[in-house]
Amino acid sequence: MDEQDDKSTKAELKLCGDIAVKRKNYRGASAFYSEAIELDPNDATLYANRSLCYLQMTEADKALRDANTCIKLRPEWLKGYYRKGSALMSLKVRILASFPDLHLCVCMSPPPLV
Repeated sequence: MDEQDDKSTKAELKLCGDIAVKRKNYRGASAFYSEAIELDPNDATLYANRSLCYLQMTEADKALRDANTCIKLRPEWLKGYYRKGSALMSLKVRILASFPDLHLCVCMSPPPLV
């Protein structure tokens, strides 16, 4: 496959991903974006789009990773920061939800030996 074929294939994969997102098929879309990223790992748009898919699939850790990659590739592009903020918000909700369990662990722990 030459470079022109890679660009054409990447564009087709991105389009398939975009269509899958419109149909709310986020798992399928993320697979298309992942294939496109293999062809062009420097395309920030693909990471931003896959980050959205991961957020919709409640995989905030993966969404955050992709958002950070997007920001690294295009630091001037606001969408990367938006995706990062969304992922952090999702992670915060998960962390806050674990507080009752963490509190119980602390309460049940034996006192430290001094």
